[in-house]
Amino acid sequence: MWIIAGLIAFILFYYSGFTHYFVGGDDIWLYMSAPGGWSRMVELFGDIGGTYRPIPFSLFSIYHLFGSNIFLMHWVPIVLHAINVVLVYLLARKLSGSRFGAVVASIVYGVSHIVFFDVFTLTGLVDQVFLLFSLGSIYLFLNKIVGWSWILFILAMFSKESFVSVLLVITYFLWRKRSNWKYWAMYWGPTVIYFVLKLMLYRQQGE
Repeated sequence: MWIIAGLIAFILFYYSGFTHYFVGGDDIWLYMSAPGGWSRMVELFGDIGGTYRPIPFSLFSIYHLFGSNIFLMHWVPIVLHAINVVLVYLLARKLSGSRFGAVVASIVYGVSHIVFFDVFTLTGLVDQVFLLFSLGSIYLFLNKIVGWSWILFILAMFSKESFVSVLLVITYFLWRKRSNWKYWAMYWGPTVIYFVLKLMLYRQQGE
């Protein structure tokens, strides 16, 4: 019950900004970055900018559905942020065992000024999607739901290069629990392949 009440309070906290346009002026970059097909996704992998984020870049196209309705556009990052707040609570509760500490952690994250950029800029969708998959992957791993954890890890890999941080967290728990080698391979195998392909396809600019 308190989670529902918290989400309502959270939405009301951000509600005043629903009628304002996004900040940052990133609209043109946003639409240009959205891949139109599989070939574009492959091309992004060798992009000079070094970023490979096909999942959030593809999701950018949903903003076309809203036209100029700013109110509806704001609901996408707000809902994602609300889900991430719940994941922060669940993860903090799992790691600390303290409900009070988990509540404090989720509130601090939910209203943090640092997250303002992710909620009120269009490009913030990248971080919101990445955190959704990352926090979910770690939480499921700690609850021994390794299959789904691995799937979310792969999705995080295709969302932002920072997926390496998720790998390090999971690696710590793999080492701590003296896990079977197959679990190491599940997470490290795709990571090695990712960077090998990146080195092979990455296009150098100039010298």
